[in-house]
Amino acid sequence: MGRDPDKFAADDADWRRAVAREIVIRPLASKDRLSPADIGLACRQLGVRRARLYELLGRYRASPVASSLLGHNPGPAKGRRRLSEEMEALIETAMRDTYRRREKPSITALHDRVRELCRACGR
Repeated sequence: MGRDPDKFAADDADWRRAVAREIVIRPLASKDRLSPADIGLACRQLGVRRARLYELLGRYRASPVASSLLGHNPGPAKGRRRLSEEMEALIETAMRDTYRRREKPSITALHDRVRELCRACGR
């Protein structure tokens, strides 16, 4: 799973989404067994797939509060990247150079090109 959300940093839209999720998930959390109809209805109401519903349900059962249903998006936080802009540009260049060929290159060829560009700029 992704990072735990900071409930103090959540904006209004995130809180509204968490409260709306809680309205759907609370009745499901109290049941021992879920019917396929319950699951299908909840998935449609929340606009999520079954795996995501079970993830939300598990988090809510572990901590039955609305804040447990905040974001939890995997990957870097909103607006932040793990790589610097320079490194992003370097990888983009490597991808462009590697995949401009008629034949489909391997992922190893892309790794080699990224490594080559990194060494050329001293990284």
